[in-house]
Amino acid sequence: MFARVFICFEHVINTSFHQLLNMIFCLLTFYQYRFELLNILYECVDKCWNMVKQITLSNENICPVDYGKI
Repeated sequence: MFARVFICFEHVINTSFHQLLNMIFCLLTFYQYRFELLNILYECVDKCWNMVKQITLSNENICPVDYGKI
């Protein structure tokens, strides 16, 4: 069972790696320009949040594992 979870986790990391990098760059941009106009920052946060939701949804589809039973 742990092997299944590990393979699943590895697959998620490989498929979502570019999304995670984009999110990290977005967060760095957020902190670098925190004194800029607020609407630019809110757009960045909204973009990052959408990425998190997409990754979460894709993980649910890729990993049909009930983690409560592990």
